[in-house]
This record gives sequence, C-alpha cells and structure tokens, in this order.
Amino acid sequence: MHQLDAAVQECRACKQNWHMKHSLDSWYAYFSNWVSIGSCSVVTASIVPGQKIVLPEAQFYDCLQEWFLTDFGRNKKNDIVMEDGKISGWREYVTPIKTENLYEDGRTYLTDMRRVLGQYGIEKTYAYSKDLLTMEMFVVLVKETVISCASSIAAIFCIVMLITCSLRISLLVLLCVVQTDYFLCAMLPLFDLTFNNVVAIYLLTSLGLSVLYAMQFSHKFLNVDAPDALDRKE
Repeated sequence: MHQLDAAVQECRACKQNWHMKHSLDSWYAYFSNWVSIGSCSVVTASIVPGQKIVLPEAQFYDCLQEWFLTDFGRNKKNDIVMEDGKISGWREYVTPIKTENLYEDGRTYLTDMRRVLGQYGIEKTYAYSKDLLTMEMFVVLVKETVISCASSIAAIFCIVMLITCSLRISLLVLLCVVQTDYFLCAMLPLFDLTFNNVVAIYLLTSLGLSVLYAMQFSHKFLNVDAPDALDRKE
C-alpha cells in the first residue's frame, strides 16, 4: 500500500508528474498514522511514535474496526469494501494537474496511470473519473473508427452484391464509398481539424451518404438499356 500510494503521488517513471503535490487522499495513510502514534489498543508492542510498523492480519483487522469507531475512520469507512470481514477493495483520491490538450496529454496520462497501477497495485486495480472516460475515448478512437468503417464497407459490398447480383456494380459502389472517406480524411488537415468523436461521426455519416448516391446511380445503370447504333446517330 505504501508503495502504491507513493507511486501514484509521484507518478513514477511517467512522462511528467501528472498529479498535484500532496494531493493523494488515502484512507490507508490516515489509518497507518493512527496506528503508528499508538492509538490502537490492540497493539501491545512498544511503538515509537511516527515509526511504520507491520501488524499481523488479526491485529490489523482489529485495529481497523477500532479505527472505524473514530470520527475520521467513520468518514473513511465508505472508501473500503469489506466481504466476510476482509478487505476486498478500496478507493483513494488524487488530484491531476489540469491539461488543455486532452487528446495528446490525456492519452499519455492514461498510459502512465495504467502502467503505474499495473506495476504497484494489486490485481484489478484501476483509475476512474469522468475525464478518464474522455481520455479513454481518444485512446481507442482511431482503432474503433477504422474497424467501424471497414465493417460498414464490408456490409455495403455484401448488400449491394445481394441486390444487384453484379460484381462490377458492387465494386463500383465500394470504390465510391472508399474514395469518399479517403478524400474527406485528406481534407481534415486543410481545415486544421483534430481527429475526434465529431469527425468520426462525420466520416461515418458521409459513408452512408456516399452509399446512397452510388447505389442510386448503379441501380439506374442496371435498369436503363444502352442505346443502339440508330439512336446514337439521331
């Protein structure tokens, strides 16, 4: 716990220190200090005030229950999940330094936090906040947009092939759809746009519109007879 708290507060081996100094709010730090000053009646060994000690499991939970009876321990009790008298999970708080560029800094912060929690935390330790949900979106945005577009293009090809029974027309529609999204992506830097969720929706919407006009032209092409030589002369 001490190592985890220190690693999160310092953000060890991170690209930069993402957290405000001394902003970590940990129930364990308060509980440990409470025990180290000799406030727990269960601990019979001599304690040097301020010195960190290691308690046997039975004494640890007895001290924890006694700490819950104090005003501060009662307030922190909601941060701890107990199952069958044992700790199965807990919650801590830390204040990140505000950043203006969630797209770049947010992805780096999320990667650093996952590495720190994976290295120093116990199994299933994770970070959560509303801002992290936005950062998570930026991490998976490009990958999921590519998967969505590729899946849509594959579905379009299958449906057009089923309707027209023409490989040539299906490939023509597919080419129109791919070129539409390709040129739209190429135009993003020209307008100084950042690839975000709005642009992803814009691309998928454009994909649907390109299918609409390409399919109409293709269907009309199949239903119109080619003019004969006499009609062309006239």
